[in-house]
Amino acid sequence: MLGIPNQTEKMLETSINQVISLNPEHISIYSLILEEGTKLEEMIKSKKLEILDEEIERKMYWMTKRILEKAGYIHYEISNFAKLGFNSKHNTDCWNQKEYMGFGASAHSYIDKTRYSNIEEIEKYIDNINLGKFENNIIIQEKQKAEDIRQRIYANSA
Repeated sequence: MLGIPNQTEKMLETSINQVISLNPEHISIYSLILEEGTKLEEMIKSKKLEILDEEIERKMYWMTKRILEKAGYIHYEISNFAKLGFNSKHNTDCWNQKEYMGFGASAHSYIDKTRYSNIEEIEKYIDNINLGKFENNIIIQEKQKAEDIRQRIYANSA
């Protein structure tokens, strides 16, 4: 993960090299996303911690990309790197707009140009199933238009 408060380029580089030394076939690297209502958001708002400058975070991303590619990892998707033949089928399918179904509390799906998730609370999820109210478990995240799909496929192929 990059963009963590107080993280330096040297700290990130050390972490990346430690991961590389484990010789994984696939590596995902994500920038911190500050979620509303979390302890971290509270600490940032109260100035107990400072979020990294966007320019520094981008510099860290490009450094990460260079290090991983030099180590033989192929950058095949915005947050994912893999050795030859080890791309994540699920990640690739998502970027190519292929449908998938998720089952259970918090699961995500993409069907008929619609992204949705199931509710997070497992007890409520089970209660809805027992009551035959399956529709109460679904939260629509996005209904894509044809233009949205074309743009995403084009961006992924560029």
